[in-house]
Amino acid sequence: MHARPYTEADFDALFSVYTRAMGRVIEANFGWDEGFQRLNLARTCLEHRTTVYSLVSPFDGFSIIKEADDALILFLLCVDPQAQHQKIGTTAIEQMKREAAETGRRLTGTVLPGNDVGSFYTGLGFNIRFDQSGKRVLLYNA
Repeated sequence: MHARPYTEADFDALFSVYTRAMGRVIEANFGWDEGFQRLNLARTCLEHRTTVYSLVSPFDGFSIIKEADDALILFLLCVDPQAQHQKIGTTAIEQMKREAAETGRRLTGTVLPGNDVGSFYTGLGFNIRFDQSGKRVLLYNA
């Protein structure tokens, strides 16, 4: 798998993967407003570390990491449904775990209700807890 930094030229491909991978979950939780989703995702990609992954095609997925002093916060990991089950997400998470260990930080994130990825994360060593609002919180202690 090849990983590279996101550029603004990637946005249309990134948004297409986001829509296919997360559209149903976003719609169920918040409702889907195309304009809002585009603006919010574009802003988030520029404000935080966004990485593009390719294996099967030039744009198979991406991740967005927010950095804190004590943690790497996995904001979003999306793999195109057509490229899933090719170890793209697993390889990306393993790279994040190594970075967390090397920098002495935790790797954490949340999972939206209806996004059935709990077994993916627990299989990679994450503990899953529920916060006060009922969101599933991921925690990996490096």
